[in-house]
Amino acid sequence: MDTLSVSDINKKYSEYISGRISKLSETLYNGYKHTKKGWYEFKKFKPLFYRSSWELKVCELLDTKFSSIITNIETPEPIPYILNEQRHSYFCDFKITFNNNKILYIEVKPLHKMDTDMNRAKLKEAKLVWGKNFMVATENEIFSNELEKNILKYYND
Repeated sequence: MDTLSVSDINKKYSEYISGRISKLSETLYNGYKHTKKGWYEFKKFKPLFYRSSWELKVCELLDTKFSSIITNIETPEPIPYILNEQRHSYFCDFKITFNNNKILYIEVKPLHKMDTDMNRAKLKEAKLVWGKNFMVATENEIFSNELEKNILKYYND
């Protein structure tokens, strides 16, 4: 068995740590490696972490158009779902509490990703848990005034 020099050990350890950090960052970003992300600073509410430019746009809409009827915006607690006989956790993007005590959960999702096995399982469980208090916003709703209309309709129903 060859004995490694201190330099070789340090190099191998550095490569190992670099690989671990890379895997950890992918886990932390949860598949959002190449999207815009950061903390949105609401005028009235605690900051919220967004993972895409579309989620940022929803934050801006909530902050500018609905802040007078909203009492809180946060990321909800995860809900469990089963996929391929394995248990997973689903984190919805927004939990919005209105001044009339209604709570709305909004998931932001690209239309082309709606029909994957994972997303079907997540959204099915969300609909079971939150029922009519849950909606999905795709680019169709976000980049038109449909999301705004849907939020108002939910609030007024």
